[in-house]
Amino acid sequence: MEKRFKIQDVVLITAGLVGAVLLWIELDSKGILLYLSFLFFGVTRSIQYFNLNYYERNAKEILKLISCMLISVISISHLIVGDEPLIILISVMLLLSSLNYLEPISDSGV
Repeated sequence: MEKRFKIQDVVLITAGLVGAVLLWIELDSKGILLYLSFLFFGVTRSIQYFNLNYYERNAKEILKLISCMLISVISISHLIVGDEPLIILISVMLLLSSLNYLEPISDSGV
């Protein structure tokens, strides 16, 4: 089974990359575009959780929801306060979130 990117994923990834470049070359010193893409990522993933059936909501899905809500809260707080970029904290959260989306490899009994 092949997973393909949805249009919203491509738009969010592109906006995040453009926002990171703008922050890097200091055209967008507060990182508004980058943090908006983080915010939309967290919100869309949270909405995906609530679109699941009751029986599909297991501990792994709840962990995904918690990490996506934390990404959203961090992004909102940065957009409101905007003092220092919280890139390291959000990148760690995105890394943990992406590790949660990976499917476990089944053991071959070794």
